[in-house]
Amino acid sequence: MYPFIHIAGRDFGTYGICAVLGLAASVLCVWLLRKRHGISFEDTILLLLVAAGGMLFGGSLLYGITHTGDIVEILKTAGDRPFADTVKGIVACFGGMVFYGGFIGSVLALRLFGPRIAKGEPLGKLLDLYTLTVPLFHAFGRVGCFLGGCCFGIESRFGFITYDNPLSPALNGVRRFPVQLLESSFNLVIFLTLLAVYRSGKQRGKLVYLYMLIYPPVRFGLEFLRGDAIRGFLFGLSTSQWISIMLLTFAACALLYKRKKEA
Repeated sequence: MYPFIHIAGRDFGTYGICAVLGLAASVLCVWLLRKRHGISFEDTILLLLVAAGGMLFGGSLLYGITHTGDIVEILKTAGDRPFADTVKGIVACFGGMVFYGGFIGSVLALRLFGPRIAKGEPLGKLLDLYTLTVPLFHAFGRVGCFLGGCCFGIESRFGFITYDNPLSPALNGVRRFPVQLLESSFNLVIFLTLLAVYRSGKQRGKLVYLYMLIYPPVRFGLEFLRGDAIRGFLFGLSTSQWISIMLLTFAACALLYKRKKEA
């Protein structure tokens, strides 16, 4: 793993680089497909900014929720330290990102503000366009996770060994299954599948539900291959596995409702 790349005497985080590449690929994807809806360049940028804002808020919020125990411990000892240190400790608990939180946050943000930006466009079409970018961006993000050393896999005979990773000491000297690369590959397949459905013109306004039928089962299974400590286990299942079950159930019910409504 290579958490940093040294260029011209400066260190650049590989995760950040992959995130920028994923964002660029997502913008290009939306740019090439937006003409089908007649959405202007300005509205396209605004929609992506709204989605990005929702993603950052939702991802950070869920990350903080998974660190509730740390927040409670900080509050218990708040009287023993300066107030500023307590605030910094709590803020640090919201300093990461959880994918599902980002996904849900971005969808909610588009539901609230999307129709106001792209006036005249049905919400379903806007969500179709956005949904295509989710697995595409996620594919790049998981490569960044692999290079940076986060979201790593279980100990395995097959995998990679890293040394001197300052960000994830648990990785050092242990062979880990490359679950990040496996998930990246799955996301790329999901993107190509959704793109084919989108271009066929079928299931219009339903692409976000199709995504929630495909990705959650994949994520549910991949969680068993994750080896990082913060999994949020409840009744033997991780936080992401519970969210996978809820999203899959919601999507199935929503599609059944829409089918009955259209019949």
